[in-house]
Amino acid sequence: MGRYFIRFIVLLFMLMSSYSLYAQDSSHFLPKGQLYGEVFGDLYFKGGADSLARGDYQYSGIPKNGNGIGIRRIYLGYKYHFNTQFTANVLLEAKVIGGETSIKMKYANLEWANIWKGTNLVVGQMKTPTFALTGKLWNYRAVERTLADFHGSPSSDLGIGLNGAFDESNKFGYSVMVGNGRSMHAWGDRLKKFYGSLYAKFFDKHLWVNLYGDYERLHWEKGYQQSMQMWKGLIAYKSDFFTIGVEAYTQNLRNSSLQGQAINRDTIDTRNFAFSSFITGEILPGKLGFFTRFDYYNPFLDIQKKEIPLSSLIDEYDPENKNIFITAGLDYQPVRNVHIMPNIWRNAFKSTANISNRDSDLVYRLTFFYEFEG
Repeated sequence: MGRYFIRFIVLLFMLMSSYSLYAQDSSHFLPKGQLYGEVFGDLYFKGGADSLARGDYQYSGIPKNGNGIGIRRIYLGYKYHFNTQFTANVLLEAKVIGGETSIKMKYANLEWANIWKGTNLVVGQMKTPTFALTGKLWNYRAVERTLADFHGSPSSDLGIGLNGAFDESNKFGYSVMVGNGRSMHAWGDRLKKFYGSLYAKFFDKHLWVNLYGDYERLHWEKGYQQSMQMWKGLIAYKSDFFTIGVEAYTQNLRNSSLQGQAINRDTIDTRNFAFSSFITGEILPGKLGFFTRFDYYNPFLDIQKKEIPLSSLIDEYDPENKNIFITAGLDYQPVRNVHIMPNIWRNAFKSTANISNRDSDLVYRLTFFYEFEG
């Protein structure tokens, strides 16, 4: 895998030398910085609880009738513009895990805009291409993460990436990245994660189409090779008053699980499938909106029922339970950039080994979200 990374770096510098840099007049530019941030949380009441406390989601393990108030995320960032081409970005993320607040570095990168015309180079900890486009269309991260993020794909990674447009009107573009697949952890091993995304916008940029793929080797020794590979597609229609979208992916996981019991266990490959559909829109422009979403997730696509138990060898991957997620709500904006959103959040599980083993977490929430910049 190391040779592919070296080839990527060589190709990058060949492209840099093959194109003349897109010159910009920065002689009168004054360096400047910008503070920005987001906060969101909920008043919640848990109307139903999964009896097995499955999954590692926001409300997993909270008993029925549990209630409270919590801040789920705090983002605090700073952008510094050295000139018209170079920008540094640092973003801290605070989140609640098991009742405790943890703080980590979400982004820490340097962007070189227009390294050649229409293309930007980013180095450091950055947003991955996995669901960047879906996030813009769904646009309700404060309610819930997008499909791939919800099921464990990383939203940020440490590496090097290129993103840009093939045309001046930004109707066709791309994003490629090589990362370590382990976020801010040391980038010392030879196993890297490769990301690639293409997008197109048709009919005056109302119809959006996106194709995405990634590949990562997790272990690659003689006798034991483990990897993950995803293909994902998105199609959405976005107007001034509403957005409707459909996204689906399939993920192949090599040697991802152990099947069997005691000494008879053996590693097996698995393949999952996930599907999401969403609608968002405005009822009163700038004041009242709505959103609804339905997700389906099957962690073991190739068989419907397993008599032999499975256990996962990959973090963030549960091979035992199918999952259906539903949310719907209203979005009230008393002032710009302040949102108050009553909503229903339901996460249902069904065991792939026992069809009668069904249960769900049902939560009634009043979500608050605000963002700022200065």
